[in-house]
Amino acid sequence: MAVDFPSLTTEQINALRAQVEQQFAANPPERPQIIEFEQHRFVVKFQRQEKDRSRQERLSALGYLLVFRKWLPPACFRSLSVQEEAQRITLLQHAGIAVAPIYYHNKHYFIQAYSGVSLDTLLPRRTEPARLALIFDVVANLAHLHAKKQWHGGPQIRNLTLLNKQLFRIDFEERFGFYTPLALSQCYDLVLTFNSIKKFLHDDLNLGEQLFWHYWHINPNTELIPYLQKLLRWLKPLIGFGHYLGRVNKHNNDINTSIFFGQILNSVLPTIKKASA
Repeated sequence: MAVDFPSLTTEQINALRAQVEQQFAANPPERPQIIEFEQHRFVVKFQRQEKDRSRQERLSALGYLLVFRKWLPPACFRSLSVQEEAQRITLLQHAGIAVAPIYYHNKHYFIQAYSGVSLDTLLPRRTEPARLALIFDVVANLAHLHAKKQWHGGPQIRNLTLLNKQLFRIDFEERFGFYTPLALSQCYDLVLTFNSIKKFLHDDLNLGEQLFWHYWHINPNTELIPYLQKLLRWLKPLIGFGHYLGRVNKHNNDINTSIFFGQILNSVLPTIKKASA
């Protein structure tokens, strides 16, 4: 069932803005807030007063250089402002991507339609069959996004919501995709998506491969292959020591998820390369 988001007049938007500014003027919250207005729910996201992130930006630039052997200035890894994010969401909506509409934005906050509960909250509550079906939907949704020549930047399941059985994407703070090849940004989306769903797959490599093929059958973009190969070259040493690292780092999700995705790539890439040759 398609979601029918509310249509607001200029007067209603002005009244909604007044409500937001009255309610949050004294102390704008760090996290997005859900508010009620004329029997509809809306999300208000405020500009965060972040601490200095220059070290994190430099580390991101260094990691990009090491893996892909290309240099991007650290500023390319700086988060978008709320105004820039609102503008990007509007462009994605015009491109046919399932995002909730933006009603108003300025340099301090934006107002967006409510698009449901995060999958990070929903998935643990589902039965195993229902959870697995929704995970396949997540992967298909990413493939359709990429097939439309778009990228997310933060595609983890916490940034997907479900409303009336329809998936929506939220949180478009990443900037780097404007400065990298589209296929590389999409490769990054693929990695983050698999990393975020891995905890629900019970280390079932066969299931992970099925999910990858589910993506590839919808979006068989051979331009992704060189970037996936570069990533695999970095992950192969971890795969080789996977058993040992798994025992030593049972609670290190970063290492375990990296090994798991590397194992998937190690299995599927030869077939993909052969088919595309």
